[in-house]
Amino acid sequence: MDGLPSVGIISTGAYCADEVPVGIPRQRGGADRRAAPVLAAAAARRAIDAAGVAPEQLSCVVVAACVSDGAQRAVAIDVRRLIGANQATAFDANMAYGGFVHALTMAEGLLRREPVGAYALVVGTGVRADAGAVVLGPVPRGRGTISTSLLTGGDVAAAVGDVLKRAGVARQEVRHMLVQEPVVSVPVALDRLCRQGRLGDGDIVVICAVGGGGSIGCGLLRWAGTRAGRPWTLTERCSL
Repeated sequence: MDGLPSVGIISTGAYCADEVPVGIPRQRGGADRRAAPVLAAAAARRAIDAAGVAPEQLSCVVVAACVSDGAQRAVAIDVRRLIGANQATAFDANMAYGGFVHALTMAEGLLRREPVGAYALVVGTGVRADAGAVVLGPVPRGRGTISTSLLTGGDVAAAVGDVLKRAGVARQEVRHMLVQEPVVSVPVALDRLCRQGRLGDGDIVVICAVGGGGSIGCGLLRWAGTRAGRPWTLTERCSL
């Protein structure tokens, strides 16, 4: 958008089921409500460390959570407390399994209205006791999220076609396409690709999350040299 700063993913982090410490149950469906903030905070710390920012520099914490039906306190509020992001506003984006792209879009919209140098945290948690996180911040112009498509109804092919058309990008230019249902799969997959060195500066990445009720979130990103969080030591895992 003209006149607005370029915002994009500057780091990733993930915390997966095989790392879950004793006392936090693994789940076949949505994560346990008590465990979800702990797992989300673990992934968030990795992303924050990789970004080289302090928790106090975060202006917002948005969590795409899929933990249970019915009214409940936002998982993001507990994540904010656990990571010490005392200056951040915090809220959940509850779109069942498809919430990560919606959460990313909301966080980017808020961040573009903050002073230059502000950061935001977006976390997905709730499936198989996994969690994935990204830190958003300033990126070079032409990098970051180029286009998005948020649909209720329709299909994935239409959403992907929409983001490609809006960005003016041909399908053959896409380096990676992540089309997944679980709410944490997109951020975890991004972290894995980044850690493996398979994402280069300027690569085109399409992410698409499919949720309950026909919600679809699709985004086209031009990668900006993002850093991945490091693996945790056994001592760190046991201290959760």
